[in-house]
Amino acid sequence: MTSFIKFFFISIFLFALIGCGSDESHKSPESTKPDTGTQKDTIIIAIDGYIKDANLKDADDQKGTYSSKGKYTFANEIKYPLTLKGGSLEDTDAVFDIALKSERGLVISPITSFVENNATLRTELENFFGEILEIDYIEQDDRDLAKLSQLLYVMHRDKDLLSAFKSSVALESLTKLEDFFEYGKIDINRIFSKEEAKNYIDFLNVVFELNMPASEYENALKLEKAALGILVGVVKTGQTKSYHENDDGHLERGITRSYTDNNNSTITDNATTLMWQNEDYDKKDNWKDANDYCTDLNLSNKSDWRLPTIAELMSIVDLNKTNSPTIDDIFTNTDKHSYWSSTTDANNNNNAWLVDFRYNNKNYRKYKSNNYSDYKGYMNSVRCVR
Repeated sequence: MTSFIKFFFISIFLFALIGCGSDESHKSPESTKPDTGTQKDTIIIAIDGYIKDANLKDADDQKGTYSSKGKYTFANEIKYPLTLKGGSLEDTDAVFDIALKSERGLVISPITSFVENNATLRTELENFFGEILEIDYIEQDDRDLAKLSQLLYVMHRDKDLLSAFKSSVALESLTKLEDFFEYGKIDINRIFSKEEAKNYIDFLNVVFELNMPASEYENALKLEKAALGILVGVVKTGQTKSYHENDDGHLERGITRSYTDNNNSTITDNATTLMWQNEDYDKKDNWKDANDYCTDLNLSNKSDWRLPTIAELMSIVDLNKTNSPTIDDIFTNTDKHSYWSSTTDANNNNNAWLVDFRYNNKNYRKYKSNNYSDYKGYMNSVRCVR
């Protein structure tokens, strides 16, 4: 009996010992951690638009190596926080002029910089937007997050504005994207002068109304950003005296206009990189038909033509011209008439904005701008862009 008991307990002991040694599921976290020498590379995505060639590094000064679409590769384990400075936007080559920070996750953006390690701000944003620190919102076409990023980009341009907006988001219960924009505008009005505030609020209104894939936001906004002196310069119109806010005379700056005739019925604007239809449509249309014409246009083997925004259309006005039409002579057929833009009047959905290329008399613009809003059912000229 005694021998049997000894055998029994020895068997139990050996069984337990073998079992503990072979149960992979109970290894300690340290034993399952990959060896740093064989660890796979970590990819961080830098995004507002995709940000290229920036100085992105971790807390140990390890730098990420840029490849494409905002991707930076770190060969060794990352130590947070991450910081980003410099670089430019892939879509426009415009200089990226704010610094970014990320306390965790695989994305660095104006959103991660805004929340930093503030649990209250992160909770407020995640209540509405979901997981904000992992999403490549361009690749996933998350338009709300892309718009939020543009809003927070503006907030980061002024430290007092950023601080005020952080307080607003932390204190208020914001339940929809519009709330973030509205409180942003309130803080802009409190921090900036009336004139500066108007410019920024106009920009945010354009951002909020964007109706296109998130991947197209930067190209769509580059002229609006130019009007704010953000990232790219305003195209020189030839105007030196200001008649209206945000025109070239008012801003007293501009990038020199330059065009290339592509010899295929298109003109490339080298200042904005837009490609224009050289000879405009040979008849006038109402606003809807003008949009349809451009959407259906197939020119120079390109099919992504569209009606230009009001900012894009204003960028080709040349007020140095002493005769009508007020556009560079490289455009060989331009009506001395008003041209439709795709931009609907925010105060009247039945109207859209136009640019009048008839008027080269600068005294006239004291009383009427080259751009104005009118009823969408009227017949006006059309020139498409891509």
